[in-house]
Amino acid sequence: MQIGLDLLGGAMFPDIALNEFPVGWALGIFAEEFGDAAPLVRKIIKEKNPPLVRVQLTWSRNKHIYTEKHLAAARRSAAVYERIAIANPNVKIELSPFCEHDLSNPTPWLDTIARIAPHCEIINCPWRGALSRRYKNEIHGTQIPPDRGNFNYSFDGTGCVDINYPAFTKRYAKAETFFLWTYQFNGNRNDAQKDDRGLPLPYIEPTKREFWPTKKLMPAVRYLARKEKGEPELAATTTYKSLSDQITPIPGARDLLPVIITPVKALAINFVTTTGEIVATAPYYGPYRDGRNRYYAPQMGYRLAELARRKQGGNPLLTLKAGRIILGTVNPAHRQNEYRAKP
Repeated sequence: MQIGLDLLGGAMFPDIALNEFPVGWALGIFAEEFGDAAPLVRKIIKEKNPPLVRVQLTWSRNKHIYTEKHLAAARRSAAVYERIAIANPNVKIELSPFCEHDLSNPTPWLDTIARIAPHCEIINCPWRGALSRRYKNEIHGTQIPPDRGNFNYSFDGTGCVDINYPAFTKRYAKAETFFLWTYQFNGNRNDAQKDDRGLPLPYIEPTKREFWPTKKLMPAVRYLARKEKGEPELAATTTYKSLSDQITPIPGARDLLPVIITPVKALAINFVTTTGEIVATAPYYGPYRDGRNRYYAPQMGYRLAELARRKQGGNPLLTLKAGRIILGTVNPAHRQNEYRAKP
């Protein structure tokens, strides 16, 4: 399985995208939805040596309905990436004409792009539309894996930081390429642009969005791809979020830090190693909207996981203790409980 970052809105944050992109990972991106991504793609190919670049050529804002207008746009972008493929024969360029379509017969549309870009691999990316028997498929979020043929998987639409990551990697283990994605990669604050009450916010044009990835976020997403040791066990009434919500476009002091939400009220909750050493303390912050209590950790979750690994022979798990009360164990780099989606 090849790991990648689905930096769909990368044209809006080219410096962060380039500087924070890991060498040797696959790249996913939109061709035009967030501005022309071709200059960024060329730079990443030159400097980061990705084995694969998958490009979503078009997006429909009308309930996944695609028309001849979208096909015309896909044709124009396909010609651009055909030239990039010819100039970079060591990089596989994959072109998805339609991101999440509802087409009952996508083959003629895919054939059209294949004729324009013979040096690229054409990808079929359905929403409720048909899978392809001729072309490689790509599925997103919680879609069922295809029962035959190679396929890509992307978290697109389902934030990889807010789910049971090991469970998703197990379900989609046969994916040829596995793309990590979270909300800021599309410029959004959180899941489906919801407010603090969980209600949808008005649609925002892609190029007018403000919540783009930062140097604070990117390492936390990349860290998810590490192979894990051990399985955490946390009380069902307690939620551990490895990254709290980002409230402002430039993350505030608490934004993206781990937060513990629990019925237990104490002065603080400690992160404790197997030898009893306290490696971090999350002080009480205040009530959560459901009546439970919130505690924010002082540093990023992936840093706590790495600290635990160094102290515990590769074991990232830490015990959460509120005084003498043991809440359970967590991998500080991963969310635990109250997942926003299930595989």
